[in-house]
Amino acid sequence: MLHDLHFGLRLLKRAPGFSAVAVLVLGLGIGANTAVFSVINTVLIGKLPVADPDGLVQFVHHIEARKLTSPWTPYTDVPEWRRLFQSMEHISAWQPSSGNLAAGGEPERILLGKTSHTFWRMVGVRPALGRAFLPEEDRPGGGRVLLLTHELWQRHFGGRASALGSTARLDGVPHTIVGVLPPRFRFVGDDRMDAYAPLALPEAGPVVPVAVFGRLKAGVSAAQREAELEAATRATKARLKRYPARLRTRPLESQWIDPDVRGSLWVLLAGVGLVLLIACANVASLLLSRAAARRREIAVRAALGAGRWRLIRQFMVESLPLAALGGAAGVLLASWGVALLPGLDVSRIPRLGEVRIDGRVLAFTAGVSLLTLLLCALAPALALSRARVDDALKEGGRGTAGPRGSRLRNGLVVVEVALALLLSIGAVLMIRTFYRLTNVHPGFNPAGVLSASVELPRNQYRTPEEVARFYGRLLEDVKALPGVRSACLANSLPLSGRYFRGTFFVEGRDYEPGEHPILDTRTVDAGYLRTLEAPLRRGRFFTERDRPDSEPVLVINETTARRYFGGADPIGRRMGNPRQWARVVGVVADVRHTDVARDGLTEVLVPFFQKPEWGATLAVRVAPALYPEPEQAAPLVRRAVRRLDANLAVFRVAAMETTIAVRLGARRLNMLLLAVFAGIAMLLAAVGIYGVLSFAVERRTHEIGVRMALGADARHMVRTVVRQAMQLVAAGVVLGLAAAAALTRLLASMLYGVSATDPAVFTGAAAALAAVAAVACWLPARRATRVDPLAALRWE
Repeated sequence: MLHDLHFGLRLLKRAPGFSAVAVLVLGLGIGANTAVFSVINTVLIGKLPVADPDGLVQFVHHIEARKLTSPWTPYTDVPEWRRLFQSMEHISAWQPSSGNLAAGGEPERILLGKTSHTFWRMVGVRPALGRAFLPEEDRPGGGRVLLLTHELWQRHFGGRASALGSTARLDGVPHTIVGVLPPRFRFVGDDRMDAYAPLALPEAGPVVPVAVFGRLKAGVSAAQREAELEAATRATKARLKRYPARLRTRPLESQWIDPDVRGSLWVLLAGVGLVLLIACANVASLLLSRAAARRREIAVRAALGAGRWRLIRQFMVESLPLAALGGAAGVLLASWGVALLPGLDVSRIPRLGEVRIDGRVLAFTAGVSLLTLLLCALAPALALSRARVDDALKEGGRGTAGPRGSRLRNGLVVVEVALALLLSIGAVLMIRTFYRLTNVHPGFNPAGVLSASVELPRNQYRTPEEVARFYGRLLEDVKALPGVRSACLANSLPLSGRYFRGTFFVEGRDYEPGEHPILDTRTVDAGYLRTLEAPLRRGRFFTERDRPDSEPVLVINETTARRYFGGADPIGRRMGNPRQWARVVGVVADVRHTDVARDGLTEVLVPFFQKPEWGATLAVRVAPALYPEPEQAAPLVRRAVRRLDANLAVFRVAAMETTIAVRLGARRLNMLLLAVFAGIAMLLAAVGIYGVLSFAVERRTHEIGVRMALGADARHMVRTVVRQAMQLVAAGVVLGLAAAAALTRLLASMLYGVSATDPAVFTGAAAALAAVAAVACWLPARRATRVDPLAALRWE
């Protein structure tokens, strides 16, 4: 084997051009696979950075009557569960929150995770600096302390150790910084948390929803855990009489990931898998071409006693350096690709900045490299090991490939074309989807609109009247800013990624038990339609007179009007619940709030100043002449907020067009990567066709010289060679179209405005690939006809 390895290195050195092309082709295929797998390894497979993540579980309530699973539990259940679950070493609660942090500089809105003091022992994470929470700090009225993430510590405090023990004001309340967590610490559901504080809730009191996690004891049987879950379920049935829920545990996932994102990543991995197969077919064709010239050598080895498996082993070992160099090139290319990931604006794919080429990725690359070795070397090894010794010796030095080798090379060309076409069709479908989405009218005009969010602390603004007074003054001040055409308030703006839902019955309509019409709910003020330039279809919109002391009113969208009122006029009807009905005063056009690709959602608009909320988002339409980019007005909005309250942070500041672009970020990434992979696949297919045809033409040089010496026309010879090659391309196109018709249906959930079997896409992709293949066929055919017939006749 060492002798075969040494011989393989000599072969690579003897043909540097061949070696460079083969290594580059393999590097592209392996590198693309390594880069995409690096993302999947971090985002989908990677474990949480905690001690023994497999021992952590999350408690959930499964409500069979409503076919849903809820992770939220009243905190008052947690003390009882700690007593009941002897199978758990720790049980801790977690609750997401937020606040305005001020520590000497400009206030910053931070995301806050509130946890039990046992949480840090449960996850097995110790602060990199300072300490975790003490038991007495996790009680009502306990110490006001904060644990900072490493990122917030660097960003807000410059990474200074003196931050420990210092005081920061959170929503105006002094808090002592007691610790800093390790870099890149993440826990389920808090991918962007900035700091942590003690939960400090009473064991008996108002219902406060929390997420509950536990760490399993070693050696506890599944039967014991199931018995404890059943006991806890019986205890909650008295409280949940209408919709009884079964308590269950589920393994802790590393992330709560959008299903569309999860599916997109696996589709990308399948795409780069096709690129790798094309690369393997390409290199196998090159190896077959080189091996054809070694038929006499292999025949001599066989005549001297080398068996079939000995010859196959020789080819495999000789190809090992090629696979190793291709794997190394792939890792290098993948590392460059991974370094570019943090710069991509894809907020819906979490942890892109943490993607690394670690041991698991290197093991994957090694496995892929060995697979390519097997796929690339096995074809020529089998072809030559089956050759008849006497025929090969009689052929002399011509190195003719023989019918078996020719059929194998032709088959590889057909496979390359089919795979390249399959990938090209998938890429074109994604490109058309992205184009359609970017041209979808969202139901409003986002151009020239700036959005900025503000959250009022409840410990300072205690009543709805105080909240309404603050936001009323802020709205007046913003409208008075130079260049501001209009402004409005909403608890969430379209396509912001935030939405709220509520139950709304139609008065006078009977409902089946358990039937709850759940509608998207938005709280907006009177300037909403004017600022977003959204049309009113019927009735009126909110006015300044819609206040808490006036009749409750609401506005619905067209989809809600059709679904719940049919052809009847909804104006004047009432919706809500028996405790509080609100009168429908208007119908607005549908606005795509949750996703550009989703329409037909039911929606209810409620007057902001009739039911003021502590958190609100400003939408400000600015004059393009004064602010070509809406973000240029952001400093004026920040100053207007600080004039009213210097401790408030302004966050989520962005142009609405930018917000829409972010919502399309994952689809844009899919489109770009699939387009790149399709381009590589088409290039590799063209190179493969060119290489195979060049070799075939070279082996036919003697024949071509005879034909031309006997008077054959050069154009006729070119047409003959191209026609024979295009027959292989046609077979590959037919096979690729059939495969695409079957497999592109898997992309149906990711497409918008285009069918998974769109005839125009199939036809266009096939025509483009055929054109590229025709050029790859024509070049070597044209070169062959320029050979001097006398020189061709002497060729041996």
